[in-house]
Amino acid sequence: MKAQAIILIIPFLFLPTFGQQKSDVSLYKKAWQTAASDGKITRDERALLDLLAKSFSIPPDSLRTIEILPDLASAEHKPDQSGRWPLVLQNMVIGSGLYGWAIPYVLNVMDTKWLPGMEMLSLGGSFYLTYQTTKKMDIPHSRAQMMRYGGLAGLRYGFGINTVFDLYESTATENSRKGWAYILMASVPAGMYIGDRLYKKLHPTNGQAWMLTGWTAVGGISMRILANFFDPDPGYGVESVTQTEAEWRQLDREKQTRNRTHTALELLVGYPAGFWVGKQLTMQKNYSFGDALMLYQGYAFGFFNTMALQSLLFNEGTEKNWLLVNGIGAVSGILLYDKWIAHDDFTAGQSILMALGSGSGIMFGFGTAIILDIQNVKSMMALVLSGYTAGTILTRRILDVKPDGSLTGKEQKKFAVMPTVFPVVSGSKTTWAPGLAVNVEL
Repeated sequence: MKAQAIILIIPFLFLPTFGQQKSDVSLYKKAWQTAASDGKITRDERALLDLLAKSFSIPPDSLRTIEILPDLASAEHKPDQSGRWPLVLQNMVIGSGLYGWAIPYVLNVMDTKWLPGMEMLSLGGSFYLTYQTTKKMDIPHSRAQMMRYGGLAGLRYGFGINTVFDLYESTATENSRKGWAYILMASVPAGMYIGDRLYKKLHPTNGQAWMLTGWTAVGGISMRILANFFDPDPGYGVESVTQTEAEWRQLDREKQTRNRTHTALELLVGYPAGFWVGKQLTMQKNYSFGDALMLYQGYAFGFFNTMALQSLLFNEGTEKNWLLVNGIGAVSGILLYDKWIAHDDFTAGQSILMALGSGSGIMFGFGTAIILDIQNVKSMMALVLSGYTAGTILTRRILDVKPDGSLTGKEQKKFAVMPTVFPVVSGSKTTWAPGLAVNVEL
């Protein structure tokens, strides 16, 4: 881009100057500032600048006053904190929902006033701690997404570890019963730290960050589906009323062992494999935030349509087969949407409009079936399936979507909260009340 700016100036060399030495120096100065905007001059830029200086006949003394590299290190750095607010919000929710009751629990505090009190303290404390920690940090939406999902994934790992090691069991010792609460409280910051480390290593755009975390979740879900297919529920289809107490206890132990095994596979294989697949499919592509939302819709599109097709084509089937086919359809939906939007860059607003259009198509199908008094489930499902597809395609046709690469790297979500006042009318009297003005741009 810098070289292009210098090249654009070169044609002016062939225009007669008529003694406009001052204008020539000004043009050279602009070319120099463009080339030196990154704090260095490349070999090609140096050659172009020398050609300009020679053509303009600029004296060496003038060149020395112009050619001063900017001190980029001393320039004031303004951190990008566009993603700070969702990170603070999530930490406040987790702080209140987890630490508010977990801290009194591990401290053996039985006084009932401690629970609501700690809930409020944890809510305020998590806000202040996150606010102070991120005060001078660069937190674009991409980094915030990696950290937020890292915290949620860490919480899932915390629950999973407690399940695998049976720390919830009432027969456990007093210390081990408290251990599961300690693990949950430690898992959230650990997950956020890992998410932040992955962000610093990969430097994804906002769209790429959402797809990396999305594929990680898909990996966990898919592993659960595969585990259920090869190791189905031993109690599926079994009438509990016909079982003796000993048989029921044996079946319960088998279910617990199965759940521990499936959880271990989800944590140790599913999530890492999902992240790896996401990295391979994501990091070499241009994804805006809207593109990522479109691929999330692709997962829903594939799951819903596969479920509907199974109900149309098959009268009977087992749970494990039904889930496996739906899982395959959902992943196929992501890949299909990825091909569909390969040459487009969706904004967040356009992606939301696509979701609304798809939902409207579903409602149109249901409404048509109701008006026509269609009682057959398969016929109704066929109309809904057709409405979903038609609504999606028609909405895409009416949207003016930018070509691929137009929005990549740009943060498209803007959120602002400003104090304001608004009128309150009571009878014939009008007073002013304080409030907050919230502005959200997608």
